[in-house]
Amino acid sequence: MDFRSKTGFKCLRENFTIMNHSLTIKLLVCISIILNSGCIHTNTYEVKKVELEKGSNTFAKTLFYKNLQIKNTVYSEGKFPLADFFDKLMAGEFNESIKYANLNFKPSNIKNELMHDLLSSGIVPVHVSIKNTGDKEIIVSHKQFYLTSGTDSSETFSPAYLPNEIKKFSPAAVAANVFNFTIVLTLTFMIALLLSPLSLPPSGPANSSKKSNPVFNDTEKTVRIDYKNYIVNEVVLKPDEEAYGLLFFSLKRIESTREYYLEYKE
Repeated sequence: MDFRSKTGFKCLRENFTIMNHSLTIKLLVCISIILNSGCIHTNTYEVKKVELEKGSNTFAKTLFYKNLQIKNTVYSEGKFPLADFFDKLMAGEFNESIKYANLNFKPSNIKNELMHDLLSSGIVPVHVSIKNTGDKEIIVSHKQFYLTSGTDSSETFSPAYLPNEIKKFSPAAVAANVFNFTIVLTLTFMIALLLSPLSLPPSGPANSSKKSNPVFNDTEKTVRIDYKNYIVNEVVLKPDEEAYGLLFFSLKRIESTREYYLEYKE
């Protein structure tokens, strides 16, 4: 009698264990599906194109030379009231900070998002429109331009050395990671409540899906740049002919590109 009851209990325990393992596998499959459908995944790479701003003439300055006319716009970021004042103050330039106590908002003169990305990375784009006002053919090279603030100057980027991509912080990835972490935390709590302390399989649907679809996104995004044919390298202008495009400059420290202006060496 005791032997039969012990054997029956053993079979019952084995059947329960098999059912428990089956339940575990089913729960892992469900969790895998929920995790992959519920988590947000952002792109690590993005392609952006430079654009010539149609409204740039509003901010353009014109340079006049013997046989050349150069309209140009130094692209600048927007400035909030007292932004320059606090920048000078934080830099320890207390006497200079008073000169920059401007209460007016200065809007950016560009709409293209990539241009803002370039400015943030220390690269200043300048839109130029070059016209030959003489009666002879003129060759104009990017090497003849430089950007100056009176005390500091920079030569143009050679087109061969312009960056093809830049890395930038991705707020969308951070927001997605916060959301994903909440899901992971919730599912972990559910597992702790629903599953008994059985040894889980070393590999399964959840593990394989995690490799193909990571839960957490890389917070650094790589932006690949398409300059199209807008880069000014070297142009040959016949009399009364006009060319336009973009020059790029690198500044070590950009407080405000509004302080800089374009110069041309004949």
